[in-house]
Amino acid sequence: MLKWLVILLVVLTTFSVLLLGLGYMLKTNEKKTIAFMNQQEPNTLQATANKNRDISGSLRKKEQALAPNPSTIRPILAKNLTCSFDDQCVLVNAAFADLTCTVAINTIGAAQLLKAKKDDTEIGRCLKINNAASAVCQNNICSISPSN
Repeated sequence: MLKWLVILLVVLTTFSVLLLGLGYMLKTNEKKTIAFMNQQEPNTLQATANKNRDISGSLRKKEQALAPNPSTIRPILAKNLTCSFDDQCVLVNAAFADLTCTVAINTIGAAQLLKAKKDDTEIGRCLKINNAASAVCQNNICSISPSN
């Protein structure tokens, strides 16, 4: 029993010494870092900040010029295709700038589409849908089923 108590005390003492040593090293490193930062010239830091601000501003302008208009409908359609049963899926007309497409989407997505802004992006083409088609849940994805 005494043997295990001695081993435990040695291990705890070693662990404590290691923690104290690491704490001391952290404290001295922090002091050195603060002293180094205080030695830096404020003008150099200010010039660097201004340069970074100018670069980021010009990049932001280029990104805005190159980026197409973001679609308001496509993310809603992509995020709201999941379902558990047929009653969750509905057919909705999604109006893009060039076409209006009939899509199958869950009821949450249908409500979000009603609130969404008008979409100015072009879709290009849509599938031809029969008027008697219905929305069904297949493999947990809302899809369009032709009439029976």
